[in-house]
Amino acid sequence: MTDDLRPIKPPRGVGVLHDDGRWVGGLQDAWVRWPSGEWRASVAYSVVNEWGQDRHLRSLLAERVRLPV
Repeated sequence: MTDDLRPIKPPRGVGVLHDDGRWVGGLQDAWVRWPSGEWRASVAYSVVNEWGQDRHLRSLLAERVRLPV
């Protein structure tokens, strides 16, 4: 493990702000430090659209991820 990766085991449930402005449920498995020095959340989530269901594996800014209420 490097100083640039902080795993979350087991992954935790989070709310994720999708690109369309909706908050959706997802899982966060780590915090990752980018070369710029910022920490980003490693998340997986799915959204339903007119073509079906899309799965996303992304690294997002902290303000786009929140713990469930």
